[in-house]
Amino acid sequence: IYENTPTLIRLGRSLLSWLVRPFSYHLMSKYIRNKDFFDER
Repeated sequence: IYENTPTLIRLGRSLLSWLVRPFSYHLMSKYIRNKDFFDER
């Protein structure tokens, strides 16, 4: 069990980052778009 723990944590982190990546990318693109919009004004 102890030997499998690091691999499980690594797999969990990779899966979590894979799930969060699209949301974070969408939020960042929206934030940058709003920032550019305000900067133009």
